[in-house]
Amino acid sequence: MVSGSQESERDGQGQATPCWNLVLVHGTAALLGTRWPFEEGFLLGRSNTTLPRDFTEDRKLSREHARFVVTEGTPFVTDLGSRNGTTVNEATITGKTKLAERDLVQVGKHLFVVESHTPRGAAAAGTGHSSFASRLLAETAAARNANEGLLLTGESGTGKSYFARTFHKLSGATGVYATLSLSRLGDVGLRARLIGAPGEPGLFEQTEHGTLLLEKWDSTDKDAEEFLLLVLRNKSYESHDGSRVPLRSRIVLSVDVADDEHTPFAKQKQNDAIVLAFAPWVLRFTPLRERPADAILLANRYLHALDEDAECADGLVMRIARDPWTGNIDELLRNMERAYLEEAERDARPIVLSHFLPDEEPPVPSTPAPKGTRVASDGSWFSTALTGRVELDMHPELVALLTALANESITTKKHLDWRALFEKAWPGEPPQPRAGASRVFVAISALRKLGLDRALVRHVDGYSLDAAVQVCVYLTGSA
Repeated sequence: MVSGSQESERDGQGQATPCWNLVLVHGTAALLGTRWPFEEGFLLGRSNTTLPRDFTEDRKLSREHARFVVTEGTPFVTDLGSRNGTTVNEATITGKTKLAERDLVQVGKHLFVVESHTPRGAAAAGTGHSSFASRLLAETAAARNANEGLLLTGESGTGKSYFARTFHKLSGATGVYATLSLSRLGDVGLRARLIGAPGEPGLFEQTEHGTLLLEKWDSTDKDAEEFLLLVLRNKSYESHDGSRVPLRSRIVLSVDVADDEHTPFAKQKQNDAIVLAFAPWVLRFTPLRERPADAILLANRYLHALDEDAECADGLVMRIARDPWTGNIDELLRNMERAYLEEAERDARPIVLSHFLPDEEPPVPSTPAPKGTRVASDGSWFSTALTGRVELDMHPELVALLTALANESITTKKHLDWRALFEKAWPGEPPQPRAGASRVFVAISALRKLGLDRALVRHVDGYSLDAAVQVCVYLTGSA
């Protein structure tokens, strides 16, 4: 939401007729994020020559598959007797069917999310952004052109930094983009990072004619806040040699606050000064769980960054779209990476991402550890034919995990669940179900990357060492 001087204008549109969009979130990679507005009505099918060729080459798409229209402000879809059918929220429809916000519509191999927004100025062109992101980009076009800064508020992980980078790219800035976390930075440290020293330019100078994102404003102390406010008001700063230097960076400030309509950041008295400094460009980011198109598009982008040939599985897409998950980007990406690594170990294509489908029991890797793989019983090192001896003394958590696995292999020949491993690696810490399992997984992944990829066996609820691994009691420093 744009606050400040534009807030009253938005409030006055509360009863305006929404504009409906069909957003492509799964299917042809090059078209992800494409939006079709309902207002004029449109046909999805091979006979529609206005559709991109990549879309009409879908073999599951009929010549005239489905028609989308708005009737008295309500969106509808009609299946036109297609061979493979049209589904809404995974249910096959017949005839004309009413649609609602966040409905999932499957046409051929392509999946769409229904989104609405109250019209406000020109729509942002291009693909790759949901209606939410596109609307914010359209609303801030004047700020981009005038080199104005932004204040971004919302829960942690709602896409504020991603939006800032996109905003920078679209602004046509000739300078660089940089970020600085203000967490635990006092006044002195902040000045040093921003202003620099003789022969060491600070971030203000490095980002001239570019964009500087300052994250976690709410974690700064009073002196640091006053320094930043003074710079923003005067659009200049005092250099290390005492001279006055004009501020040529675009400043974007982000604040992590709970998504609460009753006490938004812009109305908290203690933040009046920073809000006024950025008025009217104060944007509120809603939780990602309320923006399924954004979540699915981010999942696709992240998966392609890991492996350009990987595909986001249908089950994962549905899971992201319909589940009431916590809903921040960090959680989404951690789970994506975890699932990707698990599947990559099995060389599965397309990627199935079983973490999001817990009812499916993951298979145990069939390739045994090669002979000659040795692990020290105290977890301090391991060796394989490919890696030689790998010392782990600098990684106490990995040493603790490997010690536990090695000794369990010797005594019981059973596996350890993640809770038992967590207690060994982080003694005294209470194991939280999701966070604890994630920390164990990351540590196990680190051991795999160091060379134990085929020696560690994953079970449904834990891990063990392969039976072919030789567990050795060695004196420190022995080969």
